[in-house]
Order: sequence, then C-alpha cells, then structure tokens
Amino acid sequence: MRTQPIRCRLSALAVAAVLFAAPNSACPQSGAGALARSAPAAHPLAPLVFESVANAAATPTAQPLRIANSGASKCAWKASASAPWLKLTPAAGELEAGASIELEVALVEAELAALPPGSSIASVEWRLGADAPPSSVPVVLTRGQDGWTHLAPSKDSHVVFVSSSSGDDFFDGRSERLPKRTLAAAIAELRHGYPDWLLLKRGDTWNESLGHWKRSGRSAQEPLVVASYGDSGARPLLRSVEPNGLITLPAGDSPARIDHIALVGLHFAPQSSQREARASAVTLLAPMRDVLIEDCEFEGYEVNLTVAATPGRKQNLRLRRNLIRNAYATDGPVGHGIYLEAADQVLIEENLLERNGWNPDVEGATPSVFRHGIYVQSGPDGCTGVLLRGNIIASSSSHGAQLRPGGAALDNLFVDNPIGLLLGGGAEPTEGGVVAVARRNVVLAGRDLDAENPRGWGLAVENLRSGELRSNLIAWGRTEALAFALLLEGNTPGVGLRNVLAVDNVIHDWRGPLRIGGTPEQLGPLCLERNRITSSYASPALVLVADARSISNVRWSDNAYAGAAAGDAWFTLGEARLDAQAWSAASGDVVGVPPAAPEGGRPTLENYMASLGEPATLEAFLAGARAQSKSNWQPRYTAAAVNAYLRAGFAMR
Repeated sequence: MRTQPIRCRLSALAVAAVLFAAPNSACPQSGAGALARSAPAAHPLAPLVFESVANAAATPTAQPLRIANSGASKCAWKASASAPWLKLTPAAGELEAGASIELEVALVEAELAALPPGSSIASVEWRLGADAPPSSVPVVLTRGQDGWTHLAPSKDSHVVFVSSSSGDDFFDGRSERLPKRTLAAAIAELRHGYPDWLLLKRGDTWNESLGHWKRSGRSAQEPLVVASYGDSGARPLLRSVEPNGLITLPAGDSPARIDHIALVGLHFAPQSSQREARASAVTLLAPMRDVLIEDCEFEGYEVNLTVAATPGRKQNLRLRRNLIRNAYATDGPVGHGIYLEAADQVLIEENLLERNGWNPDVEGATPSVFRHGIYVQSGPDGCTGVLLRGNIIASSSSHGAQLRPGGAALDNLFVDNPIGLLLGGGAEPTEGGVVAVARRNVVLAGRDLDAENPRGWGLAVENLRSGELRSNLIAWGRTEALAFALLLEGNTPGVGLRNVLAVDNVIHDWRGPLRIGGTPEQLGPLCLERNRITSSYASPALVLVADARSISNVRWSDNAYAGAAAGDAWFTLGEARLDAQAWSAASGDVVGVPPAAPEGGRPTLENYMASLGEPATLEAFLAGARAQSKSNWQPRYTAAAVNAYLRAGFAMR
C-alpha cells in the first residue's frame, strides 16, 4: 500500500495521512524517512494509470484511494479531480481520529470518446482540514488505436488520380483510366477545406515532392487524404528534389493553419545524397490539428519526420505503422528518425524505426550522442500527451527514444541501441518535473555508441515529479564498460526523482547494474518492489547506489537477486560492497531468490525467430519488419509477438 504523510491543521496535535492503494502493490505503509532503516522512506505517490484503446473499455475502469486520519481529533476532508473524465466517490466527508475511508477514482466512459489518442494527464487533489495545503496524485490515461485507420471519401469528395507511368496532365484525373501525370497538376485539383482525396498509383515513381502543402480537410471525421491506388505491392515513391517531401508553412498564399489531413501508404526518399537537399520527408511547421501519417515509408533524410515549434503548435498527431529508417547526417546535431516539439496529444504506434542517426556507407555519417531514433523535446516548446506504444526501435545512433516531456511508453521493443529509452531529462528540463509511465517494454542487446563512447543503458529516468516503471524486461546486454540496466538518476537538471515506483521489472544478463544516482536532496521517495535482477557474469554488481546516504529515501520490498559473482559483489552502496545479509540490513529489503529458469532454452529474439522456422538473427527479424505494409501485415514481425515470447520465457505477468 502506498502512503504519504500529510498534516491536518485542525489542531496542533491532529495529524492525517493519505494512503493510496495501487493494484498489485504490496509496499508497506510508510513513516517519515530517515537514515536508519527503522524509519523507512515514505512510499511514493506514483501515478494512477488507466490504459485504453479506441472502441474498447479501459483497464481498469476504477482504482481505490484511501484517506486516513492518524491524528487525535476529527478531521474534515475534501477531494476533487482535475478532468471531467474522472469521478470520485465519495468526494468529501469527515473522519474520526484513527479512521479511514476508501474513495473510488473512476473513469467517466461518456467523456472518453471525445479524448484524442495519446496520453492524457490529470490529477486527484485532496485537502485534509480547511487550512491544510492540498496534496495530489497524477492520473495518466493512455489511448491507443488497434488495427488500421478506416478512411472513406465523403459524398462531395473530389477524388484525383495521378500516375507517372500512365497519366497525362491533359486528363481530368477523376478516374483510374484518366489520371494526371505530375503531382503538381494533381494537387491543383484539390480544394482547401474539403474532404478531397489524392491517390498516387502504387509502384510508380515521381522525381518531385508534395511541396509546400496549403490545403486542409473539412473535419477530423472528413480529412483530406493523400493515399494510393492500384494492384502493385510497392508504395508510390516520391524522390524529392526539394529539401522536404512535404512542408506546411503559413507563408505566401498559404492559410494560417492546416488541419485534418492524412498521409497514407506513401514512400518518401531524397533524390540527392547531398546534405542541403535532404532535410525531411515531412516537415510540419504551420499550426495544425488532426494529422494522421500511417503506412508510409521514410528513409534517408537528415530527419525523416520533423515537427517544429515555429510558428505554432500541432495537436492530435498520429504516427502509425510507418517504416522510418536510415536518417543520417554528416555534421550538426541532426540525424533523427522523428523529431518532435510543440505537439500536443501525440500517438506514436507500431512503427519500425531502424538505424536512424548514422550510416556506415556514407563518409562522416558516424554515430553521435546527438542523434536518436525518436527525439521528443521538453522545455517551453516541448510536447505534451505523448504515447509511445508497440514500436520496434532498433540500431539507433544514441537513444532509441527520448521522451523528455514524459508521457507513456507501453509495449515497445528496443534492440541494439546504445540507450534504449529515456523518460524526462534534457538540457531544458520541464519546470517542476514531468510525469512518466513505462510498462511492459522489452529492451535487448544494449551496446556502445562507438569505441570512444561506451553506453549500454537500458531504461533511464530523470527529472520526474511522479513515475511508474512496471513489468519491463531488460536483458542480454552486449557491453559492460559503462552499462546500466535501469538508471534512476536524480543528479541532473530539474527536480531530481520524486514519487517513482519500479515494480515487477526483470533484469537479466545486462552486464550492468540497476543504478540509483543522486544525493538525498535529489531523490525520493522511491520504491523498488518485486523486481528480479539476475546475472550469469562475474561482474559488475547487480545494484549500485552511488550515494550511500540516499538509500534512506528508497523503499525496497520483496526484490529477488541472483548472480555469478561472489556474494559480496552483488551490491554496491557508495564505496562499500555488500553481501546479501549486509544489503538487507542497510536497505530493509528481504533478498529473495528468483524463480528457476523456464524450460525450452534461452528466451532471446534469435530463438524467437528459430521458433518460427526462420534464420535465427536480428537481421532476419528486421527484414520481415521492413516488409510490413497494409497489404502485407504479418503479426509475427511486430513488437507484440516478440515481447510476448520473451516475457513468457521469463515468466513475467
């Protein structure tokens, strides 16, 4: 049970405590934090998390919140929710001394349909006593989307066909039989503010781009659509001569904003390998709302997909089931698969992001600490409401994904990245810290960035005001010079780490420890509960707490450990190396033994491929993932399939 002491100022002697009961949480009730283990650290107020997918019920639909009066006199209380999609029952009352009451924090189903995909963050606030300061716990609601987006022309849509192989700009373009030839001529037939459709012939190639885009659709239900037609299995290829395959910019005769557009089933690649002609496949600058990019392929740009702050924010952005590959640069802090800033309610779902930030076949396109698979910005022009769900993110230059503004990362597969996933942090950290959730992600095969830059970090968190890390698997690291499986870092710009719960995670053979960094002032309360950390290597330690004093701000409960090293090398506390007995005395943890390894061999991605009767290599898996499209969708090459195999192999919930 999670607890947080709060003072009720009805009298000098009246003390109230709020107890927050999370599903499957077994941490004991807290007292005030102190250096002695006899006074355990407070339990963190980690977020309440609700998960949902469009057109399906959320899980769970309600969660409990218990408020207790541990003072000597009766105490009035009042609670409220900051969002209309939350309901509290009851919401106010009085508590006798020593009494408690459990509230229900429930979703209001009627309000959920209006919420866009992404992650929505609200809060439940309570006050114990008329003069007491309020306290709160974040509530995170994630909204994903399964399957393909259903799109259909409206009765008044203009549908324009274009084919580089069989078209002619003298044709009217209103049928497959009489398509336009050039993209420019076809785009000229589209109307601003209407649900028109531009269809490019599959298998055709254009040495031109969609250019400066100036047209919106009618509404979120009736977008303007750029998609494809025909029987070929190949997406229509746009080999852009201009720096951008498509750009929105409120300049010239463009409207001030562009809304309600969908790009579906297109392939963008630069015609030139020169840096000045390789900016982005898609660059979104204008203020925008309701943008869908699905089943597209982007490759070879400096940044394959750019969403930038100038001159306005973008809202309700969905990036789904795309192939985003081989972005690279030869100089400067660019070279990302996706770069996002100034975007609200962002869904990044079931994409393949592979080898972004570097290119071994291009001189000077070397890995860099500044180049990432996904780079989501924080600070004044940062993003909000980000949900990263079900993606495959492989072989990035540095980070697989940086979610600096927080948000939620669910069910992703990170493989062969120097750093798998970062939540929070950044040179311009969000003031007051961020809220972040990571659930059921799988991180495999961490590696160094290059010979001069050792890495191998699995999952890292910084600058959190509240966070939950639940049921993630971090396994099979390939380097150990500077490797950390789980990096809980308070010694960075921002608020440090506050109210973080790490529960039911599994770390196996990562070749680097779980590390907690920061002073007591930068950390806590934190709770590590029911995690399993195992290693068949003789070094390094399984757990490293950099500042020994900080252990007083961490609750340890029912974690299990096993290592090949001598017993006194399992735990490092400051400069001291501790065996299990000494660690239990220092941390308060009861050191458990992990369950026996399951039968059936090592649970690895290679063995997953072998179980399918295919070559047992990462390259074979990525080759299958690269071939994914709406016309050829193979569930075996998804993060969901790999993660399920690996999680079953490690007997994870």
